[in-house]
Amino acid sequence: MSIRLRLTLLYSLILALTLLVFGTALYTIQAQGTLTALKHDLSLSGENLVQLVQRVYVRPAPPSPDREPAPDRPPPSEMLSGDQAFRQLREREIARVLDAEGALVASPFA
Repeated sequence: MSIRLRLTLLYSLILALTLLVFGTALYTIQAQGTLTALKHDLSLSGENLVQLVQRVYVRPAPPSPDREPAPDRPPPSEMLSGDQAFRQLREREIARVLDAEGALVASPFA
């Protein structure tokens, strides 16, 4: 084997190993960044949904003394099922609100 062929093979091996290490490192960094961003978005959406449920069920708005309560106000479960309640959720997110027994209370598709 000539020296040229040996050096060509050696440099090709070094280049292949360098590309493999760099590619693996880049993929790992990108995967971790994407996973972190998705977890943050999901956490933020969950917090928004919790605040919405607390506003509707736990701390409903008190009736004002000036006005009488509207008799045609929908029940809280219907308020949650409406498009307005789920407008902050992105299209890729699906959220269901369950009560303590596990029964479905609200869903964007209900």
